[in-house]
Order: sequence, then C-alpha cells, then structure tokens
Amino acid sequence: DARRSLEREVGGQVHLELKVKVRKRWRRDEDMLDRLGIE
Repeated sequence: DARRSLEREVGGQVHLELKVKVRKRWRRDEDMLDRLGIE
C-alpha cells in the first residue's frame, strides 16, 4: 500500500488524503479525454 511504502522511505508516519474534482460532462469533452489518455 502506498502509505506504508512512503512511511518506510521517510522513516515516519505519513497521512495521505485524496480529493477528486469532477467536471460536468467531462466524458463528452474530446480534448479532456485526450489529455487523460482515455479513448
């Protein structure tokens, strides 16, 4: 797991948090899909 790997690297406790922001109708935006590498 990513947190444990980082803790081993830095030699201490690590807290990870992920926030995701979703744009309306992003699946219809061809430019966005290209940037994300989605076909």
